[in-house]
Amino acid sequence: MPNSATNNLWPESEEAIHSILTSPSTSQTFTLPSGRTIGYATFGSSSPSAPTIFCLHGFPGSRLSGIFFHFPAKELEVKLIAIDRPGIGLSSPQQERTVLDHVQDIRDFAGGLKVQRYAVLGVSGGGLYALACAAAIPSNEVAAVVVVAGLGPTDIGFKGMGWGNWCIFQGFRYFPWLINLLQEKALAAMTTIPKEKIVAMTVRKAGNSVWLGGAHPADIPLLTNEGFVELMVDIQQEHFIQGVDGFMREGKLFTSDSGFRIEDIAEEVQVDLWYGKEDTNVPMSMGEEIYKRMGGGKDGKKRFFGVEGTHLGVILGCRRKILERLVERI
Repeated sequence: MPNSATNNLWPESEEAIHSILTSPSTSQTFTLPSGRTIGYATFGSSSPSAPTIFCLHGFPGSRLSGIFFHFPAKELEVKLIAIDRPGIGLSSPQQERTVLDHVQDIRDFAGGLKVQRYAVLGVSGGGLYALACAAAIPSNEVAAVVVVAGLGPTDIGFKGMGWGNWCIFQGFRYFPWLINLLQEKALAAMTTIPKEKIVAMTVRKAGNSVWLGGAHPADIPLLTNEGFVELMVDIQQEHFIQGVDGFMREGKLFTSDSGFRIEDIAEEVQVDLWYGKEDTNVPMSMGEEIYKRMGGGKDGKKRFFGVEGTHLGVILGCRRKILERLVERI
């Protein structure tokens, strides 16, 4: 049975989650002008007139992670459309793509859906893409951007990150062949071992801080909740459904020049930054540096929220507040 800590962060029932994630609305595709396909899932309000938020998943992640924001989005009557990046989930691969290429995909996708004005929500690895949207999309098109425990451009660095994640990003930068080899082996195991066994193994090892790269004690209740772990497995399996190429391209982009600067974000663009004081996946110092480069909020359009919590704690524990603050700006 999940304990009270789990219930506070993730009170949703397994039955409700399963029902939503197996519905047609979470496995939709759209053909971009380039001819490539973009995969997406729709969460929150089903009203055609509801404000639209495009949700950009973490790393590794997929459109299915939009489920984290489904229930508060529904209560607040906003539509949340979660997108797979190229080579991930249902989205066609795009060789040698850049961060800004995906920003153009989002604009083309919005145009195809006849959404003239929208907000962008970037979570964890999706934060870099959300910041790129803030820098590259005119403010008359993007109403507001919110970054939740999100990565920034690589020149900010990875100081303060837990050793497990730090090693992976250094591997992408200096030894990509090794990361590719290890991920190929992990994927081979993932596709041959039954999901139930993967979930059981993860739950059993959740108390092993070495295996988890130093998991915070506050996250252990979630990581030993079989329903939540199964959801995380589903999200990650969807990420790798086309193989490891999309994963490797993501890693390269996170450790290379992003093609834009935080300083390029115009004064009139509204941006909220949410970071956790106990987060070792994406430490709060990264968010503070992003905020500093945006001018520190002197224009009132940029806001920084440093809250108590880990990576999971910020995403799950603050999700309603995050959307409430975002809705104020749409």
